[in-house]
Amino acid sequence: MPRELTRNPVQKIWIPSKEERPALPSQSCIPPLTNSPTVIVMVGLPARGKTYIAKKLTRYLNWIGAPTKVFNVGEYRREAVKWYRSYDFFRHDNEDAMKIRKQCALAALRDVKSYLSEEGGQIAVFDATNTTRDRREMILNFAEENGWKVSLVIWTSVVAFIFEVKTEQNHERNRWGRRTESLAQS
Repeated sequence: MPRELTRNPVQKIWIPSKEERPALPSQSCIPPLTNSPTVIVMVGLPARGKTYIAKKLTRYLNWIGAPTKVFNVGEYRREAVKWYRSYDFFRHDNEDAMKIRKQCALAALRDVKSYLSEEGGQIAVFDATNTTRDRREMILNFAEENGWKVSLVIWTSVVAFIFEVKTEQNHERNRWGRRTESLAQS
């Protein structure tokens, strides 16, 4: 007579918990996809899709096997300053706010350094507006000091361009899709 399994099948499933985790292979066995750590710096005006593209790019690079992480300076700023209520915080003549924003960028760069140097990351995406020459120069100098490659991604909104084209087209057409000129002639 064949023996029956008495174990509950649920007990055979490993459920991850914080206390017990199986040993994962170290990242050193994964061949690097880049020769040296790389920092991708997003540059562009606010609300143009930099963070969206940074997250999509990071997701793709992780999928192909390049350990990548996004460092969004806005998250550092929101954590550091919870009290600003108006656009005055972002004015270039507000020196106190400029210092806070610079400190947030430096904190993000320190985390980038930790990620690329100690955690085995290959690519870091530095996500902020980075519209001033001083900010870009600070990032480039920081990367040069650490021996990293830097790629600047200057992002302008494709959506804004499409919206402008659509608005111009809609201005020339009425709601039935005919040109306004042809309606006036008929």
